[in-house]
Amino acid sequence: MSSIEASAAENSTHQSPAKDSTPPDAVEKLLANNRLTADEVSDFYFSRKSKLDPFNNGSVRDFSLEQYKTQDAKEGNIIAFLREARSELAGMNDDDVLPDRHISTKDMEQFKIRYDGTYKQNLERFGELERRFSSALPELDINGDGILTKVELTRGAENQSINESSRNYAAFLDSEFPLFSGRYGKTKFNPGILAIGKDSFSREQSKFDFDESKMRSSITSAAAVSFTSPFWLTAITAVGVSASLPVAATVAGVTLVGVGLGYGFVRRNAITGDSDYRVDTLRMLRSAERQGLFKKN
Repeated sequence: MSSIEASAAENSTHQSPAKDSTPPDAVEKLLANNRLTADEVSDFYFSRKSKLDPFNNGSVRDFSLEQYKTQDAKEGNIIAFLREARSELAGMNDDDVLPDRHISTKDMEQFKIRYDGTYKQNLERFGELERRFSSALPELDINGDGILTKVELTRGAENQSINESSRNYAAFLDSEFPLFSGRYGKTKFNPGILAIGKDSFSREQSKFDFDESKMRSSITSAAAVSFTSPFWLTAITAVGVSASLPVAATVAGVTLVGVGLGYGFVRRNAITGDSDYRVDTLRMLRSAERQGLFKKN
């Protein structure tokens, strides 16, 4: 049995994405057509990285995929999938200022998170964390204001007189406080204190959603460019009035290049940061699983 086949056997519980009402996207269809799982593709990528990226450029290019000598039918299917899905995979995480066409390590990390068959279940787990918040709140909320502060969580984790499940839940929220906490207050002059509320979980679930995060990143980029454009357009107008037309044209050209590069940098940082967020969130969910928070009582 090859290492790829062994990996597939070990991950037999993740043979396909969770079934729901959402139609399969292009990548899911290509996986199905080539009879592959995301685990098989990801394991192949990282185990053959030196061959797929012989010049150590940090990404796998189409040329390398064309030149790769497959050892068996399974590898042939994986190479075919990587070539067919290259555009989608290369866009999983923006690694360059301009959109690239090559599959990087971060692209593959995001691909595995999105298509390993547990992504939708991980989204649903936020609902479980929210339900546990409601059941544990009476025991952990010392002042009865409906939110849990760092002090309340620390005390709850050490309080032997309360339910063990609530105690473990308090310890988990205490360890993940920076991720879930937000400011709670009633006026703009009183932003409140950092705490975790019931809405924290739906907020995190929204951020973890792949499509929504991509859309928010584009909006962030567009807003950044829109904010800076009026300043540069005003400068161009001033130069055009006080100088010759060639000078004004030169300034306009430099400005357009600057705006384009600025857009690229903001877009890359937004999407890369969002991708890193999903990696951190998946780590958090796995931590919660290890602590038994998702076990049925």
